[in-house]
Amino acid sequence: MVGTDRKILIFGIFAVFMMVLWPFIQSICLALLMSTVLAEAVEWFQHKCKLRRDLSAFLVSLAFSLGIILPLIILVIFVGRELIGVGRDVEEFLTSRDWLSFEFVEAIKSTVAGAGFDFQEKIGGIVSNIAQGAATFVGKIASSLPQLVLDLCIFVICLFYSLANKETLRELFADMLPLNQQEFSEFSEATVGVFKGVILGTLISGLVQGVIIGVGYWALGVPKPLLFGSVTAFLAFIPFLGTGPTGLGAIIYLIANDRLGAAMIMLIITAIAATSDNVVKPWVLKGSMEIHPLLSLLGALGGLAVFGFIGLFLGPLVVALAVISLKLFRESKTFLKA
Repeated sequence: MVGTDRKILIFGIFAVFMMVLWPFIQSICLALLMSTVLAEAVEWFQHKCKLRRDLSAFLVSLAFSLGIILPLIILVIFVGRELIGVGRDVEEFLTSRDWLSFEFVEAIKSTVAGAGFDFQEKIGGIVSNIAQGAATFVGKIASSLPQLVLDLCIFVICLFYSLANKETLRELFADMLPLNQQEFSEFSEATVGVFKGVILGTLISGLVQGVIIGVGYWALGVPKPLLFGSVTAFLAFIPFLGTGPTGLGAIIYLIANDRLGAAMIMLIITAIAATSDNVVKPWVLKGSMEIHPLLSLLGALGGLAVFGFIGLFLGPLVVALAVISLKLFRESKTFLKA
């Protein structure tokens, strides 16, 4: 009974411990993974500049915060403020135009007129629903900004300690996971490879698509190129979505303003941005594991539902780690050793 009581006590303490950490679990996991990417920079400071490990970790974390995190926070705040204005603009745009005067709408009206179908009422309802949906979405984005800033702060703190205590954390995970030394080495190397390949590949691909769409918006005179370029980079994390919404939105805007030539150019730009994914990802993923697009889609959407925005990063990674675990289990009967 003493042994059983001890296990119950340990399990209870661990459960409470996880409850305390759970609000920040996404930031902690991302910090641990990002530390594997930045570890080489810390070692460079150690060997080239003869600095202590903790000081090297501090400098790398500071440089990452000022070079990546701070601009990202500014961009997120800017995008959030702009989206609030876009919500109003979209509603005004949709409700101010006589959509029933377009020729293709007239053709549809004449087709269904004899069926007793109130086309004008249906179109009005669709326009109203789109406007309300845009306003609701903007409100959710704006309300989530404080939590996102807090998560980024937790991420930076955890990143520093992960970099400063790399070997200690490695030994801790090696002792806790039910893997022998060879399996743990394969698992950790595969994890780093997946993160560098799949996650960073998607990140770089998203940035490229965002830049292409943003430049297209700017060159063709479509409003808010920086905003929708940023939105495109965000949507690129969701497989099969990417440049579609922002590119289609610009095309509709140009057609509504009787700029058919510019709309055709925007269509070409959207196609270039969409196909750039097939060039950028293979270049980044060379030598790394690439998961099936369907699994990536399910991982991204599932991660978004479970973890929120950060789930777009964690979801595909969790799926990839599951694939790695099954591979190890298939290759070794000792994977689930007691």
